[in-house]
Amino acid sequence: MKISTRRDVDVAPDRVFAALTDFTHFEQKARAAGAQVERTNGESRAMAAWRVRFDYRGRSRKADLRVVTYDPDTQLAIKAELDGIHTLFNVEVMEVAPNCARMFVSLDIRPTTMKGRLLVQSLKLAKTSMTRRLDRRLDQFAREIERRPAGGI
Repeated sequence: MKISTRRDVDVAPDRVFAALTDFTHFEQKARAAGAQVERTNGESRAMAAWRVRFDYRGRSRKADLRVVTYDPDTQLAIKAELDGIHTLFNVEVMEVAPNCARMFVSLDIRPTTMKGRLLVQSLKLAKTSMTRRLDRRLDQFAREIERRPAGGI
């Protein structure tokens, strides 16, 4: 199952990419939401990996995430494995105008087990609402980037 969207941001592409790769910021947000986040390899952005534990629908879940594509100022892709599902989160950033960037975001969800197939099947029924939520989150992220001062990323 694939979900994709795009959003224009009124800042330079390098600032958008810097915000996308501010992994410390995202780790702090996940911890604030109750997740346990452990960086499993050094501070390198291009080879970053995490083990995340969180509660979802009354059950404790574990996810392993790692950066699989890191092209500075252009593309970031993160692969996640959890509960019989492999997910690829991909963001491409391109310059539209001198101080305007466009983000193309896609989420590709693939089952690896029977349990995963059942989950993906139920997600397909909610694809429209998931796409709307992705649009809202991307819009919030874009507004957050636009509000940050130029040297604040």
